[in-house]
Amino acid sequence: MRKLTVGLVGIALLVIGCGNGQQESPGDQQEEAKTVAEKETQQMSPDDSVSADWQIRLDYPDRGSEDDITIEQTSKGYHIVSGPRAIYYKKGMTAMVPYHFEATFTQNNQPGPEAYGLFVGGEKLESDDQGYLYFLIRETGEYLIKRRVGSETETVVGWTAYDDIQSVKEQEKPVNTLAVEAASDSLHFMINGEQVTKIPQEQIQYTEGQTGLRINHRLDLTVEDIKLEYR
Repeated sequence: MRKLTVGLVGIALLVIGCGNGQQESPGDQQEEAKTVAEKETQQMSPDDSVSADWQIRLDYPDRGSEDDITIEQTSKGYHIVSGPRAIYYKKGMTAMVPYHFEATFTQNNQPGPEAYGLFVGGEKLESDDQGYLYFLIRETGEYLIKRRVGSETETVVGWTAYDDIQSVKEQEKPVNTLAVEAASDSLHFMINGEQVTKIPQEQIQYTEGQTGLRINHRLDLTVEDIKLEYR
């Protein structure tokens, strides 16, 4: 049964600033800062409900149910036991270029080469026209970048071995930090603090919009230090 606990939201949303091409007056800037501070306080409030915040979209609703998923609060994030393949997101975690989005994953089980990681640029996630870009790793020490366009997926970078990914061969419970950093002209993909590839924005399609997690099936993960920062 899907289990959702209530507690302090473990996502830090740091809004440092984003321009709109128009000069703001000091009063406007103060009002904007107040709005951002209120929003951040609301997200970090002990009264927030995990069940109310998390949105889940299954790849194939006819092959499983959200009831197969367990999400529990931890001191720095979440313990997630997945059912079918799905994306997980909170509607407040939307990003505009330039930004840096990251999370640290601990893989607690070994169900086979199942993948997990981040997605960015999400749009129309509740419709048949959904779209987003995702960046995944798997326990064999490889990473993948794909985009979803409606019901189809398109490969941007196929499965590629990378030595600095902790694998189950090296650690019983490997820990890896994934990050996507969006600049004005490109997206940078990082694992454990090192860039693994850089792709021009015109080749990506999905850069701005909803951010979140993508987790394949039967995985037991601890996901901590989820951060979205404007840079």
